[in-house]
Amino acid sequence: ISTDHLLVSQSEPGRRVRPSDFRRRNKLMAALSDATVIIEAGDASGTRHQAAECMRLGRWLFIAKSAAEDGQLRWPARLVHEPTVRVLTETEDILQVLGVKV
Repeated sequence: ISTDHLLVSQSEPGRRVRPSDFRRRNKLMAALSDATVIIEAGDASGTRHQAAECMRLGRWLFIAKSAAEDGQLRWPARLVHEPTVRVLTETEDILQVLGVKV
């Protein structure tokens, strides 16, 4: 892919990826995307870092209804009231918010 197409990475070519790199990766993904969809993420998940970057950058964040309503998770309740966060019930929710005509 990197030879004939576009490759975007937070790491130099050939560098071994470590779990500590995931936070930087999530930050990059949030910066490059119009929206992020979180289907499942525990309270200790690194995906929360991408959600935080979405908030910081004013990007849309969609949280699956199953995660948003999971009483064992604390992080969704802290975000669902933010203006750029939506609870996702179906794919059309994303298309509508982003203004994509179907």
